[in-house]
Amino acid sequence: MSYMALHPRFSRSVRPDQSGMTLLEMIVAMAMLVVFTGVVVLVMQFTLRFFADAESGDRNEFEVANGVLIDNQEIQIAMDHLVEVLSQPGIDVDMFALNLNDPGVNLQEDCVLNPASEWELPMPEVSLPSGYRMCLWRTTKAETRSFQNSILSVNPGLYLLQALPEQLNPTSLPARRLFCRPRPFC
Repeated sequence: MSYMALHPRFSRSVRPDQSGMTLLEMIVAMAMLVVFTGVVVLVMQFTLRFFADAESGDRNEFEVANGVLIDNQEIQIAMDHLVEVLSQPGIDVDMFALNLNDPGVNLQEDCVLNPASEWELPMPEVSLPSGYRMCLWRTTKAETRSFQNSILSVNPGLYLLQALPEQLNPTSLPARRLFCRPRPFC
């Protein structure tokens, strides 16, 4: 037998008393919906305004702003390629980096727009986002090579590769990479 047949109070002729929401409950529910929607709209407007300022930039029509994240990713990829070549023992750092001892003097003189061609590196061109320059600095741990009893003694050095924006603003942030060279001795 079914459950309803055993208990007569649950018979089909008797309906439960469901009259729905009262007017007060309906007003409170609508007010909560309006307040929640208003808070969501205010938060979205605030974050959209922040991101619009950060993504727009002060660039002309020929310089397309890709945004902070995309520019940073392109810089990190370019740094990966540069570090791979610069850390090789066959590359002489002193040949192309004239500003290794005096960091941060002048962005226009010390940093380059196209490091692969200006430093004459044996690699394809790397592309930096517009408005960035690449710099290479020597740290206090200098690379040394010496011959003792016809045995080459090499102490690796630490170098700092930096991508510095020409104008510092929310759309262009500096990036840096610390690397050791020559790689077999690190």
